[in-house]
Amino acid sequence: MMSNILILSNFAISKTESNGKIHSYFLNDFNIKTIHNFYFTGLADFDNCNYLSASPKNALLSKLTFGLIKSKINIQKQIANSEERKIVSNSKSKKPFFHWIRSFAYTGNKSIIKQLVNYVQDNKIDTVLLWGCNVPTVYNYAKKIKDKCDVKLFIFTGEDYPLKTYNYLNKKKSIFFHFLRKSLRKHAYFAYKACDEHSYANEELKELYEQEFDLKNGKISYFKSTLNELQNVVKQFSFRITYGGNLYIDRAGSIVDIAEHIKEKENVFIDVYGRADEEVLNLFKNYNNIHYFGFVPYEQLLCEYSKSNLILHVEGFSDYYLKDCKYAFSTKIADGLMSKIPFFAYGSEQISGIKFLRKLNPDYTACSKEELYKLDSIIKNNNYNIDYNKVKELFSIKK
Repeated sequence: MMSNILILSNFAISKTESNGKIHSYFLNDFNIKTIHNFYFTGLADFDNCNYLSASPKNALLSKLTFGLIKSKINIQKQIANSEERKIVSNSKSKKPFFHWIRSFAYTGNKSIIKQLVNYVQDNKIDTVLLWGCNVPTVYNYAKKIKDKCDVKLFIFTGEDYPLKTYNYLNKKKSIFFHFLRKSLRKHAYFAYKACDEHSYANEELKELYEQEFDLKNGKISYFKSTLNELQNVVKQFSFRITYGGNLYIDRAGSIVDIAEHIKEKENVFIDVYGRADEEVLNLFKNYNNIHYFGFVPYEQLLCEYSKSNLILHVEGFSDYYLKDCKYAFSTKIADGLMSKIPFFAYGSEQISGIKFLRKLNPDYTACSKEELYKLDSIIKNNNYNIDYNKVKELFSIKK
Protein backbone atom coordinates (compact mmCIF):
# COMPACT_ATOMS: atom_id res chain seq x y z
CA MET A 1 0.00 0.00 0.00
CA MET A 2 1.33 3.44 -0.93
CA SER A 3 1.71 6.06 1.81
CA ASN A 4 0.96 9.75 2.02
CA ILE A 5 3.84 10.99 4.16
CA LEU A 6 4.32 14.17 6.20
CA ILE A 7 7.90 15.04 7.14
CA LEU A 8 8.41 17.26 10.18
CA SER A 9 11.90 18.79 10.13
CA ASN A 10 13.97 21.87 10.82
CA PHE A 11 15.53 21.85 7.33
CA ALA A 12 13.34 21.49 4.26
CA ILE A 13 13.68 18.32 2.25
CA SER A 14 15.82 19.30 -0.74
CA LYS A 15 17.46 17.90 -3.85
CA THR A 16 20.41 20.33 -3.73
CA GLU A 17 21.04 21.66 -0.21
CA SER A 18 23.11 19.27 1.93
CA ASN A 19 21.01 19.19 5.13
CA GLY A 20 17.73 18.72 3.29
CA LYS A 21 19.20 16.32 0.75
CA ILE A 22 19.97 13.81 3.50
CA HIS A 23 16.24 13.66 4.33
CA SER A 24 15.38 12.64 0.80
CA TYR A 25 17.66 9.60 0.91
CA PHE A 26 15.46 7.96 3.53
CA LEU A 27 12.27 8.22 1.51
CA ASN A 28 13.19 5.03 -0.34
CA ASP A 29 12.38 3.15 2.86
CA PHE A 30 8.74 4.04 2.27
CA ASN A 31 6.35 3.23 -0.57
CA ILE A 32 5.29 6.82 -1.17
CA LYS A 33 2.29 8.26 -2.98
CA THR A 34 2.57 11.92 -1.89
CA ILE A 35 5.14 13.91 0.12
CA HIS A 36 4.39 16.81 2.44
CA ASN A 37 6.96 18.70 4.52
CA PHE A 38 6.48 21.12 7.43
CA TYR A 39 9.82 22.88 7.86
CA PHE A 40 11.50 25.99 9.29
CA THR A 41 14.50 26.71 7.08
CA GLY A 42 16.42 25.52 4.02
CA LEU A 43 16.01 25.27 0.27
CA ALA A 44 12.57 23.82 -0.44
CA ASP A 45 13.18 22.57 -3.99
CA PHE A 46 12.29 18.87 -3.92
CA ASP A 47 10.14 17.68 -6.81
CA ASN A 48 6.45 16.95 -6.19
CA CYS A 49 6.50 17.98 -2.54
CA ASN A 50 3.92 20.13 -0.78
CA TYR A 51 5.80 22.48 1.56
CA LEU A 52 4.15 23.78 4.71
CA SER A 53 5.47 26.67 6.79
CA ALA A 54 4.21 29.39 9.09
CA SER A 55 5.45 32.95 9.59
CA PRO A 56 7.31 33.34 12.91
CA LYS A 57 5.85 36.82 13.33
CA ASN A 58 2.27 35.57 12.99
CA ALA A 59 3.03 32.54 15.15
CA LEU A 60 4.30 34.81 17.93
CA LEU A 61 1.32 37.18 17.64
CA SER A 62 -1.04 34.20 17.75
CA LYS A 63 0.63 32.93 20.91
CA LEU A 64 0.71 36.32 22.64
CA THR A 65 -2.99 37.01 21.87
CA PHE A 66 -4.03 33.51 22.97
CA GLY A 67 -5.22 32.70 19.46
CA LEU A 68 -7.19 35.90 18.77
CA ILE A 69 -4.79 36.53 15.89
CA LYS A 70 -4.61 33.36 13.83
CA SER A 71 -1.36 31.98 12.48
CA LYS A 72 -1.92 30.71 8.95
CA ILE A 73 -0.01 27.80 7.46
CA ASN A 74 1.40 28.50 4.00
CA ILE A 75 1.26 25.64 1.50
CA GLN A 76 3.42 25.83 -1.64
CA LYS A 77 5.32 23.75 -4.17
CA GLN A 78 9.11 24.20 -4.46
CA ILE A 79 10.01 27.40 -2.57
CA ALA A 80 13.47 28.03 -3.94
CA ASN A 81 14.05 31.77 -4.11
CA SER A 82 15.42 33.87 -1.26
CA GLU A 83 12.44 36.25 -1.06
CA GLU A 84 10.02 33.42 -0.33
CA ARG A 85 12.42 31.93 2.20
CA LYS A 86 12.70 35.08 4.33
CA ILE A 87 10.13 33.69 6.81
CA VAL A 88 12.88 31.53 8.27
CA SER A 89 15.75 34.04 8.32
CA ASN A 90 18.22 33.91 11.24
CA SER A 91 17.63 30.16 11.59
CA LYS A 92 21.38 29.66 12.05
CA SER A 93 21.63 32.22 14.84
CA LYS A 94 23.80 31.10 17.75
CA LYS A 95 21.85 33.21 20.23
CA PRO A 96 19.81 31.09 22.69
CA PHE A 97 17.22 33.86 22.97
CA PHE A 98 16.36 33.56 19.27
CA HIS A 99 15.93 29.78 19.51
CA TRP A 100 13.87 30.09 22.66
CA ILE A 101 11.54 32.80 21.30
CA ARG A 102 11.04 30.77 18.11
CA SER A 103 10.19 27.73 20.19
CA PHE A 104 7.81 29.79 22.34
CA ALA A 105 6.02 31.10 19.24
CA TYR A 106 5.51 27.73 17.54
CA THR A 107 5.46 25.07 20.24
CA GLY A 108 1.93 24.42 21.52
CA ASN A 109 0.50 26.97 19.07
CA LYS A 110 -3.12 25.81 18.93
CA SER A 111 -3.86 27.64 15.70
CA ILE A 112 -1.03 25.92 13.80
CA ILE A 113 -1.65 22.53 15.40
CA LYS A 114 -5.34 22.63 14.46
CA GLN A 115 -4.50 23.47 10.84
CA LEU A 116 -1.87 20.72 10.70
CA VAL A 117 -4.28 18.14 12.08
CA ASN A 118 -6.94 19.18 9.55
CA TYR A 119 -4.35 19.06 6.77
CA VAL A 120 -3.32 15.54 7.74
CA GLN A 121 -6.91 14.37 7.80
CA ASP A 122 -7.94 16.14 4.58
CA ASN A 123 -4.95 14.79 2.66
CA LYS A 124 -5.32 11.27 4.08
CA ILE A 125 -1.77 11.31 5.43
CA ASP A 126 -1.04 7.99 7.10
CA THR A 127 2.68 8.31 7.89
CA VAL A 128 4.59 11.00 9.79
CA LEU A 129 8.40 11.05 9.65
CA LEU A 130 10.04 13.21 12.31
CA TRP A 131 13.62 14.15 11.56
CA GLY A 132 15.27 14.59 14.95
CA CYS A 133 16.73 18.06 15.53
CA ASN A 134 17.15 20.82 18.13
CA VAL A 135 13.68 22.33 17.60
CA PRO A 136 11.11 21.39 20.30
CA THR A 137 8.25 22.27 17.97
CA VAL A 138 8.68 19.31 15.59
CA TYR A 139 8.39 16.86 18.49
CA ASN A 140 5.39 18.73 19.89
CA TYR A 141 3.57 18.70 16.53
CA ALA A 142 4.40 15.04 15.91
CA LYS A 143 2.89 14.04 19.26
CA LYS A 144 -0.25 16.15 18.71
CA ILE A 145 -0.80 14.69 15.24
CA LYS A 146 -0.24 11.17 16.55
CA ASP A 147 -2.82 11.77 19.30
CA LYS A 148 -5.49 13.19 17.01
CA CYS A 149 -4.98 11.32 13.72
CA ASP A 150 -4.72 7.72 12.56
CA VAL A 151 -1.05 7.83 11.54
CA LYS A 152 2.14 5.88 12.09
CA LEU A 153 4.94 7.95 13.56
CA PHE A 154 8.56 7.25 12.60
CA ILE A 155 11.50 9.12 14.15
CA PHE A 156 15.00 9.21 12.69
CA THR A 157 17.76 10.45 14.98
CA GLY A 158 21.16 11.61 13.79
CA GLU A 159 22.12 13.86 16.73
CA ASP A 160 21.87 13.93 20.53
CA TYR A 161 20.43 17.46 20.81
CA PRO A 162 17.53 16.65 23.19
CA LEU A 163 20.00 15.07 25.61
CA LYS A 164 22.74 17.71 25.64
CA THR A 165 23.00 19.50 28.98
CA TYR A 166 25.39 22.31 27.99
CA ASN A 167 24.95 25.38 25.78
CA TYR A 168 26.15 24.10 22.38
CA LEU A 169 24.83 27.22 20.62
CA ASN A 170 27.40 29.76 21.84
CA LYS A 171 29.01 28.08 24.89
CA LYS A 172 27.82 30.87 27.22
CA LYS A 173 25.63 30.77 30.31
CA SER A 174 22.05 31.55 29.32
CA ILE A 175 18.72 31.24 31.10
CA PHE A 176 17.08 31.08 27.66
CA PHE A 177 19.12 28.03 26.73
CA HIS A 178 18.03 26.43 30.00
CA PHE A 179 14.37 27.01 29.06
CA LEU A 180 15.00 25.74 25.52
CA ARG A 181 16.80 22.62 26.72
CA LYS A 182 14.03 21.68 29.15
CA SER A 183 11.36 22.18 26.47
CA LEU A 184 13.32 20.17 23.91
CA ARG A 185 13.90 17.21 26.21
CA LYS A 186 10.27 17.17 27.40
CA HIS A 187 8.68 17.24 23.96
CA ALA A 188 11.23 14.81 22.53
CA TYR A 189 10.50 12.35 25.33
CA PHE A 190 6.75 12.37 24.66
CA ALA A 191 7.25 12.00 20.90
CA TYR A 192 9.63 9.05 21.26
CA LYS A 193 7.31 7.31 23.72
CA ALA A 194 4.42 7.70 21.26
CA CYS A 195 6.25 6.69 18.07
CA ASP A 196 5.75 3.42 16.20
CA GLU A 197 9.37 3.08 15.10
CA HIS A 198 12.61 4.85 16.00
CA SER A 199 15.91 4.54 14.13
CA TYR A 200 19.37 6.00 14.66
CA ALA A 201 22.44 6.96 12.64
CA ASN A 202 24.71 4.73 14.72
CA GLU A 203 24.77 2.19 17.53
CA GLU A 204 25.95 4.65 20.18
CA LEU A 205 22.99 6.99 19.57
CA LYS A 206 20.58 4.07 19.77
CA GLU A 207 21.99 2.99 23.13
CA LEU A 208 21.92 6.56 24.46
CA TYR A 209 18.26 7.26 23.60
CA GLU A 210 17.02 3.86 24.64
CA GLN A 211 18.66 4.31 28.02
CA GLU A 212 17.58 7.94 28.56
CA PHE A 213 13.99 7.53 27.38
CA ASP A 214 13.48 3.87 28.35
CA LEU A 215 12.93 2.74 24.75
CA LYS A 216 13.26 -0.65 23.09
CA ASN A 217 13.59 -2.16 19.62
CA GLY A 218 15.34 0.78 17.94
CA LYS A 219 16.97 0.26 14.55
CA ILE A 220 20.24 1.39 13.00
CA SER A 221 19.93 3.27 9.72
CA TYR A 222 23.21 4.82 8.58
CA PHE A 223 23.29 8.02 6.52
CA LYS A 224 23.02 6.98 2.89
CA SER A 225 24.90 7.94 -0.26
CA THR A 226 23.71 8.24 -3.85
CA LEU A 227 27.21 7.43 -5.08
CA ASN A 228 28.25 4.39 -6.99
CA GLU A 229 31.89 3.56 -7.58
CA LEU A 230 33.80 6.56 -8.96
CA GLN A 231 36.22 6.16 -11.84
CA ASN A 232 39.68 6.92 -10.45
CA VAL A 233 41.77 9.09 -12.81
CA VAL A 234 44.82 9.92 -10.69
CA LYS A 235 48.00 11.52 -12.01
CA GLN A 236 51.10 9.40 -11.48
CA PHE A 237 53.64 12.13 -10.69
CA SER A 238 52.08 13.13 -7.35
CA PHE A 239 50.07 11.71 -4.46
CA ARG A 240 46.90 13.71 -3.93
CA ILE A 241 44.90 13.60 -0.68
CA THR A 242 41.49 15.29 -0.87
CA TYR A 243 39.37 16.59 2.00
CA GLY A 244 35.90 18.01 1.44
CA GLY A 245 33.62 19.23 4.21
CA ASN A 246 33.16 21.56 7.14
CA LEU A 247 36.32 23.22 8.45
CA TYR A 248 35.84 23.86 12.14
CA ILE A 249 39.10 24.79 13.82
CA ASP A 250 39.32 21.32 15.41
CA ARG A 251 39.04 19.57 12.04
CA ALA A 252 41.50 22.01 10.51
CA GLY A 253 43.91 21.14 13.30
CA SER A 254 43.68 17.48 12.37
CA ILE A 255 44.43 18.30 8.72
CA VAL A 256 47.49 20.20 9.93
CA ASP A 257 48.60 17.15 11.94
CA ILE A 258 48.62 15.16 8.70
CA ALA A 259 50.35 17.96 6.78
CA GLU A 260 53.04 18.02 9.45
CA HIS A 261 53.50 14.25 9.24
CA ILE A 262 53.91 14.19 5.45
CA LYS A 263 55.82 17.47 5.02
CA GLU A 264 59.10 15.72 4.12
CA LYS A 265 57.49 13.64 1.39
CA GLU A 266 57.87 14.96 -2.14
CA ASN A 267 54.83 15.58 -4.32
CA VAL A 268 52.34 14.64 -1.59
CA PHE A 269 49.63 17.27 -1.13
CA ILE A 270 46.36 17.78 0.73
CA ASP A 271 43.69 19.52 -1.33
CA VAL A 272 41.04 21.05 0.92
CA TYR A 273 37.49 22.03 -0.14
CA GLY A 274 35.03 23.73 2.19
CA ARG A 275 34.16 27.00 3.90
CA ALA A 276 36.80 28.30 6.31
CA ASP A 277 37.11 31.33 8.58
CA GLU A 278 40.17 33.54 9.00
CA GLU A 279 41.56 31.48 11.87
CA VAL A 280 41.57 28.31 9.77
CA LEU A 281 43.04 30.06 6.73
CA ASN A 282 45.88 31.48 8.81
CA LEU A 283 46.58 27.99 10.12
CA PHE A 284 46.78 26.55 6.60
CA LYS A 285 49.12 29.31 5.37
CA ASN A 286 51.96 27.76 7.35
CA TYR A 287 51.93 24.60 5.23
CA ASN A 288 52.94 24.49 1.56
CA ASN A 289 51.53 20.98 1.22
CA ILE A 290 47.98 22.17 2.01
CA HIS A 291 46.14 23.59 -1.02
CA TYR A 292 42.93 25.36 -0.01
CA PHE A 293 40.33 25.80 -2.78
CA GLY A 294 37.31 27.06 -0.85
CA PHE A 295 33.76 25.79 -1.11
CA VAL A 296 32.69 23.92 -4.25
CA PRO A 297 29.34 22.34 -5.23
CA TYR A 298 28.83 18.68 -4.39
CA GLU A 299 29.13 17.52 -8.01
CA GLN A 300 32.49 19.27 -8.39
CA LEU A 301 33.72 17.73 -5.15
CA LEU A 302 32.96 14.29 -6.57
CA CYS A 303 35.10 15.14 -9.62
CA GLU A 304 37.96 16.09 -7.28
CA TYR A 305 37.51 12.81 -5.41
CA SER A 306 37.87 10.90 -8.68
CA LYS A 307 41.27 12.55 -9.27
CA SER A 308 42.51 11.65 -5.79
CA ASN A 309 44.82 8.96 -4.53
CA LEU A 310 43.19 9.18 -1.13
CA ILE A 311 39.97 10.69 0.23
CA LEU A 312 40.40 12.11 3.73
CA HIS A 313 37.95 12.38 6.61
CA VAL A 314 38.98 14.05 9.88
CA GLU A 315 37.52 14.82 13.29
CA GLY A 316 38.91 16.94 16.13
CA PHE A 317 40.54 16.05 19.43
CA SER A 318 39.79 18.95 21.80
CA ASP A 319 37.83 18.22 24.99
CA TYR A 320 34.87 20.33 23.88
CA TYR A 321 34.84 18.80 20.39
CA LEU A 322 34.82 15.29 21.83
CA LYS A 323 31.91 16.21 24.08
CA ASP A 324 29.93 17.97 21.38
CA CYS A 325 30.60 15.51 18.55
CA LYS A 326 30.77 12.25 20.49
CA TYR A 327 27.82 10.79 18.58
CA ALA A 328 28.71 12.32 15.21
CA PHE A 329 28.59 10.16 12.11
CA SER A 330 29.47 12.37 9.17
CA THR A 331 27.57 11.99 5.91
CA LYS A 332 30.96 12.18 4.18
CA ILE A 333 31.71 8.68 5.50
CA ALA A 334 29.04 7.14 3.29
CA ASP A 335 30.24 9.08 0.22
CA GLY A 336 33.87 8.22 0.83
CA LEU A 337 33.25 4.53 1.30
CA MET A 338 30.80 4.23 -1.60
CA SER A 339 33.25 5.93 -3.98
CA LYS A 340 35.55 2.88 -3.70
CA ILE A 341 38.51 5.26 -3.83
CA PRO A 342 40.95 4.68 -0.91
CA PHE A 343 39.43 6.38 2.13
CA PHE A 344 41.46 7.38 5.20
CA ALA A 345 40.08 8.70 8.50
CA TYR A 346 41.86 10.50 11.34
CA GLY A 347 40.21 11.39 14.63
CA SER A 348 39.47 10.25 18.15
CA GLU A 349 37.93 6.82 18.61
CA GLN A 350 35.55 8.45 21.10
CA ILE A 351 33.59 9.77 18.08
CA SER A 352 31.05 7.29 16.70
CA GLY A 353 32.03 7.65 13.04
CA ILE A 354 35.73 7.06 13.72
CA LYS A 355 34.94 4.12 15.99
CA PHE A 356 32.90 2.57 13.17
CA LEU A 357 35.66 3.10 10.59
CA ARG A 358 38.33 1.66 12.88
CA LYS A 359 36.35 -1.58 13.07
CA LEU A 360 35.62 -1.60 9.34
CA ASN A 361 39.11 -0.83 8.05
CA PRO A 362 41.73 -0.34 10.81
CA ASP A 363 44.65 -0.01 8.35
CA TYR A 364 43.04 3.15 6.96
CA THR A 365 42.02 4.70 10.29
CA ALA A 366 44.29 6.63 12.67
CA CYS A 367 43.11 7.62 16.14
CA SER A 368 46.23 9.49 17.30
CA LYS A 369 49.26 11.31 15.88
CA GLU A 370 51.31 8.21 16.60
CA GLU A 371 49.10 6.16 14.27
CA LEU A 372 49.67 8.49 11.31
CA TYR A 373 52.55 6.19 10.38
CA LYS A 374 49.86 4.21 8.54
CA LEU A 375 49.92 6.94 5.91
CA ASP A 376 53.56 6.11 5.10
CA SER A 377 52.76 2.65 3.78
CA ILE A 378 49.57 3.90 2.09
CA ILE A 379 51.52 6.57 0.17
CA LYS A 380 54.24 4.07 -0.73
CA ASN A 381 51.95 1.19 -1.67
CA ASN A 382 48.25 2.06 -1.68
CA ASN A 383 46.74 -1.43 -1.41
CA TYR A 384 43.20 -0.48 -0.48
CA ASN A 385 41.14 -3.50 0.49
CA ILE A 386 37.61 -3.21 1.80
CA ASP A 387 34.47 -5.34 1.79
CA TYR A 388 32.60 -3.27 -0.78
CA ASN A 389 29.55 -5.53 -0.68
CA LYS A 390 29.19 -4.77 3.02
CA VAL A 391 29.63 -1.05 2.32
CA LYS A 392 26.85 -1.12 -0.29
CA GLU A 393 24.59 -3.05 2.06
CA LEU A 394 25.00 -0.40 4.76
CA PHE A 395 25.15 2.85 2.79
CA SER A 396 23.55 2.50 -0.65
CA ILE A 397 20.03 3.76 -1.23
CA LYS A 398 17.58 0.93 -1.77
CA LYS A 399 15.77 1.27 -5.05
